[in-house]
Amino acid sequence: MGWYTKLPQHILPKQTAKLKYSIGKSIKLYKRWSISTKKSRVDSLRMLYWNTELHTRLR
Repeated sequence: MGWYTKLPQHILPKQTAKLKYSIGKSIKLYKRWSISTKKSRVDSLRMLYWNTELHTRLR
């Protein structure tokens, strides 16, 4: 005999729509940050923030 777990069948369409929306939003945000880090030639967001802060202080 094996174990059998039944998945819940009461997920509402609103919940799945919210989940899909939040996943899409996070993917768009990730893509935007990855593009900006590639353009500025830094390897992390921390370096991006540090460089931005440094340049704004010097002006």
